Amino acid sequence: MKIEEIRTEWLRVPIDPPIADSTHELRFLDLVVVEVCSEGLSGWSYMLSFDYGTALMKNLVDAELRPKVLGKDATAIRRIFEENLKATEYMGCEGLAMWGTAAIDTALWDLLAGGLGFQLRRSSGATTQEFRCMAAVDGFPTAMSNWPTK
Repeated sequence: MKIEEIRTEWLRVPIDPPIADSTHELRFLDLVVVEVCSEGLSGWSYMLSFDYGTALMKNLVDAELRPKVLGKDATAIRRIFEENLKATEYMGCEGLAMWGTAAIDTALWDLLAGGLGFQLRRSSGATTQEFRCMAAVDGFPTAMSNWPTK
């Protein structure tokens, strides 16, 4: 099971009105979606940002990590993780380098699970197809099923 392709897509959602605290104003929610492909299957992950460093996150995967990972055995997840750590060593073992490394790692686990016909969420103990989603609305936890619909 060789890694045939790694694709990234930058998705941006405006936050209107912006959310602000004492140091930041959040105007956008950005996701860099990472897809790892092998033998007709895909594994997915994403990196979250709020208009800070999103292009850098995408470029780290596209320009630095993708060329090193293509053609590797997609089931050698630990080895790929360690090689990506080594490849980004001089960028630091935290922050941006770890985000790209972790995004590929997560997508590989998702790819492996899909190839085995296994839902990755089951590995964390999920036992049902349904689950309650929670969100913070005006700072208070709220079940999403209680949200008004438009």
